[in-house]
Amino acid sequence: MLCDKCQQREATRHITNVTSTAGDVPTTRDLCSECFETFSPITRDLAAELRAGCCYCGGEPYCACPDLAAALSGAHRTRAICSRCWQEFSRVMSVKLPGMGRGSIAPEQAANLPAIFTEVHEHMKKWVLDRGSQ
Repeated sequence: MLCDKCQQREATRHITNVTSTAGDVPTTRDLCSECFETFSPITRDLAAELRAGCCYCGGEPYCACPDLAAALSGAHRTRAICSRCWQEFSRVMSVKLPGMGRGSIAPEQAANLPAIFTEVHEHMKKWVLDRGSQ
């Protein structure tokens, strides 16, 4: 399969974009390595994060999650996370912020996001230490 952007090289990277709007159809882009690196600054930054490994344990990346430390300062970044850490991260976030997956956060939760993000981030660091290395 050829790269969607250059139509010259073999597509080796595949990006799926899913929005949070119910009923939206995911869109995919199939890119060669060169076009992937220039696709967008966000993609380029994420590619570097994926190469670095899971932000909590260093394991093989599974997906990207919000960078909670950056979110505390108002920045919107993502970090790579492995499957095992993603499961725990998702579990803890759903307990701390019920309704977030449906796009609704209670006003009292929104007002307390810095404390919640700090708590989740600290939980993840402790959880990784407690379970030992991969």
